[in-house]
Amino acid sequence: MLYLLLIIIVIVILGTAAYGGNSAAIWVPMAKGDAERAVALAGVQSGDKIYDLGCGDGRVVLAAATFEAIATGFEVSLVPYLLAKLRRLRSPHRAQATIRYANFWKQDISDARIIFIYLMPGMYEKIMKKIQSECVPGTKVVTYVWPIGGIEPREISKKDKAPNIFLYTL
Repeated sequence: MLYLLLIIIVIVILGTAAYGGNSAAIWVPMAKGDAERAVALAGVQSGDKIYDLGCGDGRVVLAAATFEAIATGFEVSLVPYLLAKLRRLRSPHRAQATIRYANFWKQDISDARIIFIYLMPGMYEKIMKKIQSECVPGTKVVTYVWPIGGIEPREISKKDKAPNIFLYTL
């Protein structure tokens, strides 16, 4: 009976990871300090409504919450989702941070002021269609590692031996 339970747990974990990878990206944590760098680049302020599409372990959500922004992360892969929930519980800014086990493709993001994306670059064109159709002009989009093809970034954060972070404005 214990083996059956372990097999079910492994199947659920691998299944959610495969689903997340298929719908946008596999989970790869951001480098230490880069969530704070992304939040600084976006100019996050108190009261800003922020969404992290595929939030992984919640680093960006929690970094944004330190500025008293209202930050929500969506994650469909079970392991990073659970890690994000645990990180949120330990955060002194947890009241401003929400981690949802949800597919961001099915979420209304129209009230966002800032959207963070760290997914596979092949998904960016499709994601931008969703963002452009739901969000108002002036909404900021921040991408980690990869730029959005065909769109000129407003600003790029560069740091030695660290991935670039790109800022766009609708």
